[in-house]
Amino acid sequence: MNENITQQHHKVDGFLFEKFLYNSAMKSEIKLPKVKKEPTDYLSPAVDKAVDVIEYLASLREGVSITKIAAGVTMSVGQIYRTVRALERRGLVYKNPTTDRFQLSLRLFELAHKFPPVERLIGVAQVELDGLSKSTLQSCHLAITEGSIIVIIAAKESPLPMYYGIRVGSVFDMFETSSGTVISAFATSSQRELLLKSVPPAARTGLEERFERIVMSGYEIHESDTLDGLKNISVPVRSKEGKVIAAITTPFVKQHETVIKPEAVLKLQLAASKRISRGLG
Repeated sequence: MNENITQQHHKVDGFLFEKFLYNSAMKSEIKLPKVKKEPTDYLSPAVDKAVDVIEYLASLREGVSITKIAAGVTMSVGQIYRTVRALERRGLVYKNPTTDRFQLSLRLFELAHKFPPVERLIGVAQVELDGLSKSTLQSCHLAITEGSIIVIIAAKESPLPMYYGIRVGSVFDMFETSSGTVISAFATSSQRELLLKSVPPAARTGLEERFERIVMSGYEIHESDTLDGLKNISVPVRSKEGKVIAAITTPFVKQHETVIKPEAVLKLQLAASKRISRGLG
């Protein structure tokens, strides 16, 4: 989403700049040099097929047969067979030898971790998550957005023998999580509008009200929509420029061994978020 927006801005800026040069040249009677136009479309059906397959598998929670993949990307099995096998050979897709079903491997996730900004964020945040879990006896995790989904890029399990936690690499719909809702609350109005397009009108009003409360308070303590008795405590993580780039969330579970209150966990999370921001430089 962000890449498309950036490309659009570049096109607009380029057009305005060329128009400015043209007007200036006309006024000063200077001839503009001819600009060689580069072709804009480089068709690569094989790459398109691979991306379609990856995006389709990324939308699923379980493995599917190659027939289902073909139907999901509206192609025939013959059209995508080589593509799927190539992705399997490169380790991007995993085939269950028992069921012959395909699903995405963690290879893409591993590659994403090598991207310097994400790698840096994980490195700084993991220390804070470790300390937060030790102090609160709760699990906690760090999430970022990727389009309209949330990806868990770092986490720390509670030291208690029984706990509730989210695995690193887990993917959720944006508004299925407090992390996604908190990050979205601080997005631009145009970004929020795009994200809310897929939300039913009945649920949209409630989300917009949550956005307002989050922006006013700077955090959210929200009763879980999926588990009774669980409170999600979520705070934003900002970049050096003040942009919200991630969220720390503690799925708070009250146990006999835990004496800390949600409000105290929130205070520790806010402090950890500030330290992460400073650590990112």
